[in-house]
Amino acid sequence: MLYLLLGLIFGAGALWLYQQSQTTKVVAWYAWVLFVIGAASIAFGFEILSGSMIEHEFQAGWMGLGFCIVIAVVTFVAGWRFGVADRVSPEKE
Repeated sequence: MLYLLLGLIFGAGALWLYQQSQTTKVVAWYAWVLFVIGAASIAFGFEILSGSMIEHEFQAGWMGLGFCIVIAVVTFVAGWRFGVADRVSPEKE
C-alpha cells in the first residue's frame, strides 16, 4: 500500500511538471534525470525504513530515510534551479 501511494504521488508530480513544460516552463533533459533520481531516492528511503522496521532496527531505518530524503531534496532543488526556466513568449520580446 505504501508503494501504491508513493507511485500516485510521484505520478501526480510528474504529470504536473509535464503540464508545466508544455505551457509555461521549459524543462531541460538533465532536470528530468535529476527528478527521477530524487524520486528513486525517496522510494529507496521508504524501502530502507520498512525493511528496518521489520527487523526491529528503528534507528537505522529512520537514519536511512533521512539520508535518502536529503539526497532527494538536493537533486530536486538542483533540477529545478538549473533545469527549469520560464518560457519566453514572442509578445514579451
